[in-house]
Amino acid sequence: MISCIEELWFGNIEPIKALEQNDSQAKELEALIQRNHELLKKYLTKEDAYNRFEIYEGCVEEYITAVTKASFSEGFKLGLKFAVEALV
Repeated sequence: MISCIEELWFGNIEPIKALEQNDSQAKELEALIQRNHELLKKYLTKEDAYNRFEIYEGCVEEYITAVTKASFSEGFKLGLKFAVEALV
């Protein structure tokens, strides 16, 4: 039997998916982001402007990934501290 930590490690548990499924504000924001993303792509007709937009998107994606990873890590550490305190 695979432990919860192993499931998490192998990507079978995705805490961010729970947020997306249960948070109506997150769903609304995602829809707004997608709608504005498509509008920007449509209006950025110059190749240079579109390329800069793609670079911007890449940077934002990297930033969000880094912040999400740090938040998850800190939350996991805090959860472990609670567990240790409860056992001691």
